[in-house]
Amino acid sequence: MKKLLIHIGYPKTATTTIQEGLFKRLHADGVIHYLEKFSIRDGVLSQSAGEDVCLSPDKINVLSDEMYTNQRIHLEKRYSMSMNPFDFPGRLAAYFAGKADSIEILATIRNQKDLIYSNYAQSYRYFIHDPDVESFDKYLSYCIENKDSFASYYYHDLMIRYAGFFTKEKLHILLYEDFLSDPMEFIRRLAEILRIEPPVVQKRLEGKHWNKKSKTPRGEIIVSNINPPFVERMMKKIRLNNSAMRRYYKFEDIRGQDNIFNKLMRLLQKKDIIPLPTDEQKAIILKEFMEGNKKLSAAFSLDENKLKKYGYI
Repeated sequence: MKKLLIHIGYPKTATTTIQEGLFKRLHADGVIHYLEKFSIRDGVLSQSAGEDVCLSPDKINVLSDEMYTNQRIHLEKRYSMSMNPFDFPGRLAAYFAGKADSIEILATIRNQKDLIYSNYAQSYRYFIHDPDVESFDKYLSYCIENKDSFASYYYHDLMIRYAGFFTKEKLHILLYEDFLSDPMEFIRRLAEILRIEPPVVQKRLEGKHWNKKSKTPRGEIIVSNINPPFVERMMKKIRLNNSAMRRYYKFEDIRGQDNIFNKLMRLLQKKDIIPLPTDEQKAIILKEFMEGNKKLSAAFSLDENKLKKYGYI
């Protein structure tokens, strides 16, 4: 029986840690079959190399890509893709129909006050040349005013969409805050979903946090890889070209950290500090998403007291 687990993110919810620290290591140890990420270009879902997927009949197959829950504006700015996150559930269901006998969905979420700020900082270098979203204040205003571009921040709506294709019983929601504050509970739930013993997950995940951003003593995120405009224009052309994108990532894999290219890029790039959300901005975010988070709690049996403790409601 071919079983598939699709980890859909969200971005900035320890996805890189789970992918690199857990899934890749479990795959190397022969515990799971890790499919890594799929690419989506022009609305077509496929593996990065373009080949058809091959699922293991003996191990749980795992696909993990936070792109499926990222915001439309992030997909457009960062990947030059005009994709709606609400289209991915149907595309995933259609692609794996007849390939997988059982499909489950894993979503990792984070309270929107922290997620929106962190996700903005993650894509900041793609936004600074756009006057609509060049600061966090403008980004947040644009987010509230243009809900279609930020629809996946409304967790309940997107999770219901996934449940419509894969059923509520097959959809698992983990909290990023548990990863930080109650790691053993996070590990227990993750192990249960993967059908392996918690110590197997704990050994590979405990104490690990990949892609952790540099911060000031006040907790402000420091963005250090901001390209000058002419470099960003060149990178946009690369992102629009599939073959160029594959060559770029292959080059990234082999060029290492201390070669001349990297040293030159560090000289060209600048750093910025992203101011923390104000209390007023946090209140705006909470008000905007609180009712949806309550509906999420009711629909998927999430502990409302825990959501309140972690700032979702």
